[in-house]
Amino acid sequence: MPKMIVHRETNGGTFADYKDRKIIHLGAGAPPIRVALLKRGMSSGKSSVAIGFELPSGKEVLIAETSLKLFLAAADTLRALDQN
Repeated sequence: MPKMIVHRETNGGTFADYKDRKIIHLGAGAPPIRVALLKRGMSSGKSSVAIGFELPSGKEVLIAETSLKLFLAAADTLRALDQN
């Protein structure tokens, strides 16, 4: 599964390495982001989380998967950053 990087803020540098790529921004009016728990979704038998994004074409869907442990750690980190 891909690693997850949590950034303090989007200050222009967070996505700087994407500058030469097409950015698809899903904002207001986009279809809902789907989040699902996959019990025993990892080869280790631990749970994972799948996050689904319907792209503007309506014909493509991006599904990203990470471990439940990393997902919750990212949420905890973002919560802590928001409180500072």
